[in-house]
Amino acid sequence: MFVFYAAPRGKDTEARIEQLFTADREEEWTEFQAECAKFDQRMDKEIRTEKFTAAELDEEEQNLERLRRWFRDLPRRDVFLAPSQKGAEQRLKECG
Repeated sequence: MFVFYAAPRGKDTEARIEQLFTADREEEWTEFQAECAKFDQRMDKEIRTEKFTAAELDEEEQNLERLRRWFRDLPRRDVFLAPSQKGAEQRLKECG
C-alpha cells in the first residue's frame, strides 16, 4: 500500500477540484434519493394491494437495509458536503 500527499497548485485548481468532486457526489445523492422514491412507491403499492406476505416484507426490509448501508457509505466520499446530503438523510428517514 502506498500513500501519497498531493496539493493543488493554487486556489483556482483547488476550487475546481472541489467543484468536480462535489458534482460527482451530487449525482450519487440524486441517485440515492431516486432509489428511496422507488422504495416508497413499492411500499405504497404493497399497502394498496395488501400484499403482506412474510417473503414480501422480508424483501422490503432487505431493500431498506441496502438503502441504509448506501447512506452510511456515501458521506465517507462526500468530504465537501454536497448540498443534497441533508435532503437524502431526510428522505431515508421517511423510508423508515
